[in-house]
Amino acid sequence: MPPQPPGVWNSVYNADKWKDATGPNRYRRAIYTFVKRTSGYPSFLIFDASDRATSLPRRIPTNTPLQALVTLNDTVYDEAAAALAMRTVKDAASRGESSFNRAALDDYLIYEARLVLSRDPTSQELTILRELFDKVAKTSGPVTLRQASLKTGSGRTAQIGATANDFEALKAVGSVLLNLDAALTR
Repeated sequence: MPPQPPGVWNSVYNADKWKDATGPNRYRRAIYTFVKRTSGYPSFLIFDASDRATSLPRRIPTNTPLQALVTLNDTVYDEAAAALAMRTVKDAASRGESSFNRAALDDYLIYEARLVLSRDPTSQELTILRELFDKVAKTSGPVTLRQASLKTGSGRTAQIGATANDFEALKAVGSVLLNLDAALTR
């Protein structure tokens, strides 16, 4: 089951506990997430999922501030952003680049946007993504934030030839892309 905060399943009805999955099961599609009638999966509830007794031929797309909080703070989305950054750098390596190349930054950002949005970013969007990348790469960040991100992907930066700051910056760009309305509702 995907990671969730402690106490998600606390219930007076039974003593079941939410168990975060490990290994390949951790990254299974969300459709396979176990659903408990008395305690729904929080991310599903925030994104307006129906209960199990209701059949919906089509979900009405919504975009609320709570959804943005989930996509920017939930461990599942954080790990997805880290995987997106990892894939971006690894795919560049498969094209012959031996390590992360700052000179090809636009190519990395365009590739990330293409993976998430299924289109190339406009020149204005690319400028914003580049500014975000530069800002995050230059910021060392608070210790607690850095330690949390090391658990979710940055520890693997040595394997892919990117510095921790460059990887964190690509991850931040991925997080922003995954939070866009175009990625969530279209």
